[in-house]
Amino acid sequence: MPNECRNHLTIVSEDADQINQMYKHEFDVFKYDTSFNVKTNKGLMVNLTTAWRPIDLTILLDKYDKCWIKNEWEEEGGAAGVYVGGYLNDSKVETKSLEWIDLSIEGRHHYFTK
Repeated sequence: MPNECRNHLTIVSEDADQINQMYKHEFDVFKYDTSFNVKTNKGLMVNLTTAWRPIDLTILLDKYDKCWIKNEWEEEGGAAGVYVGGYLNDSKVETKSLEWIDLSIEGRHHYFTK
């Protein structure tokens, strides 16, 4: 059984059609939990779970070229990171990502459960 990777996405765009198309067509393909915290015509806040690694956002950015996406992710074994890229206010944002070792899910339970 694969380790779970929790993805916390923030997606914004001035193009309401791209947000609505992404909402309707992109997130039902995941086998694990997907929940929308917020959905407006200009943005989405999505939590979803993937196996082992974070979602590959370059595929979404190629398809939705007027969106800016940030993914803050954590994998149950302790790997974690953030990815930012896309377009914000009609300007291309340089794609950046950073990864680190964080507390595992079990570690958080160990340190923060009474």
